[in-house]
Amino acid sequence: MKQNNYAQARIKCPFYVGHSDRDARIVCEGFSRSAHLSMNFGKCKRAYREYREDYCESFQYRACPIYRMLSGENG
Repeated sequence: MKQNNYAQARIKCPFYVGHSDRDARIVCEGFSRSAHLSMNFGKCKRAYREYREDYCESFQYRACPIYRMLSGENG
């Protein structure tokens, strides 16, 4: 997953691993060190960008369903 440093610098979520603009995919940490979670948006590039901006790149990351699941926060 090749990314530029500027995109990486905007990330706030501690569970973020990477993303691919080409594939419209966000990768997060998983439940073990050898596993990752991947959200694939397919052809929905707008939804992908909005999700990344709303959760990965903002301090609202605690509202992300993946963050809540991994951190054990339920609400």
